[in-house]
Amino acid sequence: VITVAYVKDFTDESFIDALENRRNYVATDWIVLDFTVEGYPMGAKFPGTNPHPRMLCKIIGTDDLEQVDIIRNAKCVYSSKNIKGKEADITFVDMDLLGKNDYHYFVQVKQKDGAMAWTPPVCYHYRPSS
Repeated sequence: VITVAYVKDFTDESFIDALENRRNYVATDWIVLDFTVEGYPMGAKFPGTNPHPRMLCKIIGTDDLEQVDIIRNAKCVYSSKNIKGKEADITFVDMDLLGKNDYHYFVQVKQKDGAMAWTPPVCYHYRPSS
């Protein structure tokens, strides 16, 4: 298993900051993975007033991609099995918030060779505007 951390620079402090703020992901191969919710990066916890949060996911695999899932609160809310090639840019807007206030989103990727990658969750605390 490989742990990839998004760091500001190549210092011990930057690496520790990335791990403490969950700006990292795990993979079983050198898969490049970036995931944001409303512009906030992997591992972020933030409040928002958008009832339809927007997610962006960029993947660069080492083999053809088989499946990409976006999970919300332990339930798959987006799944794609029609990806061609090793790269994908995915935009997903969650149109089905469940009347709760706290949502945890993460991405899991599977390649055709069986290699996988997972992001840490992005915690979206929905607060309707008055």
